[in-house]
Amino acid sequence: MRILPLAALGALLAGCAGRGPVDLASIPPGEYGATVDVDDGALYDAGMTFSSVHGVDTPQKVAHAMASVEYLGGAYNGSARWIGFDGIAQIRIEQARAEIRSVLAIPPGTPSQTVVDTLLAASRTSNDADFKRALTSPILTLGPAQTAALMAHHPDLPHTVQGLTAVRRGLYFWYLGPGAGPERIVSR
Repeated sequence: MRILPLAALGALLAGCAGRGPVDLASIPPGEYGATVDVDDGALYDAGMTFSSVHGVDTPQKVAHAMASVEYLGGAYNGSARWIGFDGIAQIRIEQARAEIRSVLAIPPGTPSQTVVDTLLAASRTSNDADFKRALTSPILTLGPAQTAALMAHHPDLPHTVQGLTAVRRGLYFWYLGPGAGPERIVSR
């Protein structure tokens, strides 16, 4: 009876051991507001943009949210702040990061900071011509016109939505502690 849980634990540890170093990026302080924590701001930004309820945003907002997902993929998997965080949420947000990179045709091995910087630069533009100019980076292999069109039509990103949802769910339990659930909140 005890062999199965021990085997599952062994498989989990073996899977974690093979992951290697996580490619972390940083986002400038104040990017989401002067008093907003970068991790929280990135999660809110991406969640609001990719939420089916929220609707379509400008291509600049989509670029900003994609930069947020790229950042979160590293933050929740490599930052000391999140050691012990929900493992499923960590896997899901990494899948979200991979989905964003795949949709944008970003070459494998591109440093996360390069992706974040490129997308943030595009998000700060005020018109279509400047936006396309900001998308001329060699990491965006679709080219500026196709990348801009993709962002203008708010691509369907199911793994990204699942990853963001998993992180929000993980935070719910992270902040409330072990045994957290609806019954614990009601009893307070």
